[in-house]
Amino acid sequence: MMTGVGESFKDERVLTLAGEVSRAVPALVPRLLTQIQNILDAYEHRPSELPALKRLLWEYELPIATVAALRHDLSRIIDGWNIACNLSNILVNCCIGYNPDDSDAFQNRILPDVLETLLMIACKLQKRFVRTSLILEDTRSQLLANFRRMFESLSYLLAGFKHLASLTLQSAWFLQMLLTDDVTTVVRVMSLLQSLNRSLQGLFGQLDAKIGKQILDELVYKLSATSSAEIASSAAHSLLIICESHPPAVQLSLSRYKGLKMLLTRWLAAPFVRDLERLAGTGSLQQAAMQKHAKAACVIQSWWRSYRTRKQLRKADTALAKLQRSFRIRKEEERRRREDSQMQRELLHMLQLQRKYTMRQLHKRQLQALEIVPASQISKHLLNEQTRAALKIQAIWKGYRSRKGLETKKCTVKRIRAAIKIQRVVRKWLEGISARKEEMSSWYRPPGLTDARRVELQARIMAWREAHQVVERSREEQETLHNSVQDLVKCNAILSKVTRRRQQHREALLGTINMDANLLLNAPTLSSITESDVSIFACRSGPVAAKARQSHSEQMLLLHRPWWRNLQDEPQNREYKEEDSENWKVF
Repeated sequence: MMTGVGESFKDERVLTLAGEVSRAVPALVPRLLTQIQNILDAYEHRPSELPALKRLLWEYELPIATVAALRHDLSRIIDGWNIACNLSNILVNCCIGYNPDDSDAFQNRILPDVLETLLMIACKLQKRFVRTSLILEDTRSQLLANFRRMFESLSYLLAGFKHLASLTLQSAWFLQMLLTDDVTTVVRVMSLLQSLNRSLQGLFGQLDAKIGKQILDELVYKLSATSSAEIASSAAHSLLIICESHPPAVQLSLSRYKGLKMLLTRWLAAPFVRDLERLAGTGSLQQAAMQKHAKAACVIQSWWRSYRTRKQLRKADTALAKLQRSFRIRKEEERRRREDSQMQRELLHMLQLQRKYTMRQLHKRQLQALEIVPASQISKHLLNEQTRAALKIQAIWKGYRSRKGLETKKCTVKRIRAAIKIQRVVRKWLEGISARKEEMSSWYRPPGLTDARRVELQARIMAWREAHQVVERSREEQETLHNSVQDLVKCNAILSKVTRRRQQHREALLGTINMDANLLLNAPTLSSITESDVSIFACRSGPVAAKARQSHSEQMLLLHRPWWRNLQDEPQNREYKEEDSENWKVF
C-alpha cells in the first residue's frame, strides 16, 4: 500500500523489507536487499513519486545496509558477484536524485563511502578475473560482464556527482586496478580515467603530487614496457588527455621521463606515438596543438582533393555510362534492323514459294480442265480464260488507278466543300448587310411626307380611333365571350375532321377517275383483250394499286437520279407549293 506523496508517503513493501532485513541473518541480507530493484521498477512510470520513495528508503537506512552488505565477502554466496553488481546498481540509483536535509553529511561522508565500496567490489572482480584459469571460459565471461556492469554503475555515479572524480583517482583500489597488466580490464580502467579528465578540466591538478606521479609512472610504464598495442594506445591517449586538461603535466612529463622518446621507438607505426613525440619534441602544449592543427588542415585538404577527384571520376563514370548506353542502344537498333530485314527476306522468299506453288496448282487445274474439255471446245475455252484474265487485270489496274487518284479527289472534294461553306457564309453575311440596310432605310422619312401631310394623316388616325373606340367589357361579358369562342373552336375541330375525311375521299375519287381515264385511253382493242385486262377493269382496287405502283416507280426513279437533277426540279416544286399556299390563304 502507498499513500500520498510528501510527509505522509508510505509504501508497505519498503516497511516489510526493512523489517525482514533487520531480522535476517547476515548471509540472507544481500538477497533480500535485491528486492529494492523491484520497488524502484514499480515507480518507473511515476517519476513524480520516485524522490519520495528514495527518501523513504534512506529513512529506513536500506542503502546504508546495502553498503554494509557489499563490504562482506560475497564470493561465498551462490551467484554472489551478480548479487554484488545488482546491489551496486541499486545503491547508485538510490543516491542519484536524492536530496537529503543534511546534504553536507551525505556529500562528504556517505557518498565517498559508497564510492569506495564500489571501487573495492570492482577491484575484487578484477583480481578474481585475472586469477581464474583460461580453461573456465564461462566463469571468466561472467566475471568480465560483472566487472563491466560495476564500471557502468561507477560512471553513472560520477556523472551525477562531479566532486567524486578526484576521490576516485586518489583511491587505493583505483590505483590497484590501474597497476594490473590484464588487457581487458585495464583498458576499461584507463577509459574511466580518460572520461574523468575530459569532463573536468584541471582535475589532475587537484590530486596529490604523489598520486599524480604514480598515475603518470604507471601510464609511461605501460606505454614503454607492455607488448599489447591496445594497452599502449589507451595509455597514450590517457597521457595526452591529462596533458591537455592540465598543461603543467607536460613539463612534468618532459622533466621526469627524459628517455620517453627513445622508449617509443617500438610503436613507430602507431598514430598515438606521433602525437606524443610531437609533444615531447616541442616541449609546449600550444606548439603541439598548432602542429596538430596544421596536420588537421593537411588532412582536410587531402580529403577535399580526394572528394573533388572522386566527384570528377563520378562525372566521368556518368558520361561513360551514357556513352555506353547510347552505344548499346545503337547496336540494339542495328541488330533489330538486321532481324527485321532478315524476316522481310524470309517472308518474301516464302511468298515467292507460295506464289510458285499456287501457279503450279493453277497450271495443274488448267491441264485437268483441258483434259475434260472436248477437242472442238478447246479454242473456245482458252479464249474464255484469256478474256477472264484480261478482265481481272483490267479490274486490278482500274482499282489501283482509282486508289492512286483518291487522295487528289479527297483534296478536291475538301476544297469544293470549303468553297461552298465560304460562299454560304458570305451570302449570309451579304443578306445580313442588305437586311440591315433595309431596316435603316425604314427609319428615313418616306418620300412626299411633308409636315402638312403628316398633320392630315394624324387627324385621320385620331378620327378613326374616335369612331372605332374599344368597348370595355365586364368580367361576366368576357367569360361569356370566352365560352362562345371555345365552343366555336371545338365545333371547328370536329368539322375539320369531317372536312379532312371528305377531302381524302375526294382525292381518292379523283385518283380513281384519273386512273380509269388512263386505263380507258390505254385500253387494248376488243380483239386483243386478255383475262388480266378484264380483271383490271373489273376490280375496284385495281386503279388504286396501279396509281400506287406508278407513284412508287416515280419515287424510285427520283432516288436513282443524281442529286443535282433533283435540285433542278426543286424550283418547279417550290412554285407549285407557292401556288397551293396562295390558293389556301384565308386572307
